[in-house]
Amino acid sequence: MFNYSGMPADLSNVIMAKQGRHPSTFYAETYSILLRRYNSGNIGPSAFRDAISELQIDVLGTGNLQILSIDDALIFGSPSLMQSHNINSADAAILAAYLRFQRATSKPCLLIASDRRLNRAAEAEGLKSLNPEEVAAGDVPGWVS
Repeated sequence: MFNYSGMPADLSNVIMAKQGRHPSTFYAETYSILLRRYNSGNIGPSAFRDAISELQIDVLGTGNLQILSIDDALIFGSPSLMQSHNINSADAAILAAYLRFQRATSKPCLLIASDRRLNRAAEAEGLKSLNPEEVAAGDVPGWVS
């Protein structure tokens, strides 16, 4: 499981172990956060390459991750979320996927995004959310319990 400088250690490991499901955008969102950290100088080239490699192994290579699909029903049902929370179409579809998952399971659902507007919308809909750029590594277990 990945661990890298500049982001809470083992964040994804804790989340995957807790719920085991993420929209496919989890990979892209995590990559984006790492890239921003690299571009801002918070992590060096070697740490960035290692983190991306470990992210690919964790997400694509372990089989521990089940993908929440964003299908036509979610896309066509998401305008109400766009309107209610002033979020864009992609964020509304992601939020709709999490909401559908939450309704279908008794497991806790935690939306991870560095987008404050998406996090506020998730919380308004009754989901917990976590911005990995704003939470210290030591505080992560409290978010997922």
